[in-house]
Amino acid sequence: MTYPEWKNSFVRDNKNASMQSFAGLEGNLGDVLHWGLSASDGENETMDPSNPPKPIPIGKANLEIEGATERIINYHENKIIDLGHEEAIVIIENGEVFKCIGDKTRVYPEVLGEKLKNAIIAHNHPVGEGEYPFSTADLNLFYNYDLLELRGIDEKYVYSIRRSNQKTIVPKVPVLETSFEDSRHLSVASEVKDRGGYYSRKKRK
Repeated sequence: MTYPEWKNSFVRDNKNASMQSFAGLEGNLGDVLHWGLSASDGENETMDPSNPPKPIPIGKANLEIEGATERIINYHENKIIDLGHEEAIVIIENGEVFKCIGDKTRVYPEVLGEKLKNAIIAHNHPVGEGEYPFSTADLNLFYNYDLLELRGIDEKYVYSIRRSNQKTIVPKVPVLETSFEDSRHLSVASEVKDRGGYYSRKKRK
């Protein structure tokens, strides 16, 4: 279920119900617990999920220039790949670019709220922390916020989910030859095939 579907189905009295409320849970003090993008499906390391850092505006893409967003993403992926914490670069629909800073295992771009619809997000998984494609939290953020594309990068691979009519093909790998990282890759491919969109994973050059 996407945020607009949730709001139309369940929100009656509060017409200003936020996307943060949809994506998180209300805590005892009314704080929203964000789930974020995550290297793995474990707990976050140090950051308070009810009060993640604010996104940092870092520029604006000229959407009239063909390939501008791809060049921006590639530039920042090369800068974040070796970091010991997660960072996300977000290009929203009007071209504004934000940087979100997380901790060792998680980052919270959903603090941008409804601006994430049709956004492109690239984020890193620090060395040894990821599952070598996307985590469950990554997949949920892509679908819940109706992103245009979500990209991930780690020390081995670059992976992407994007909205597309192109169908995801689940690779056929003999069970006895499947490593942990390939098993997770197959699981993500199967889930994206069922939920819609195109998923790919490539080895880094």
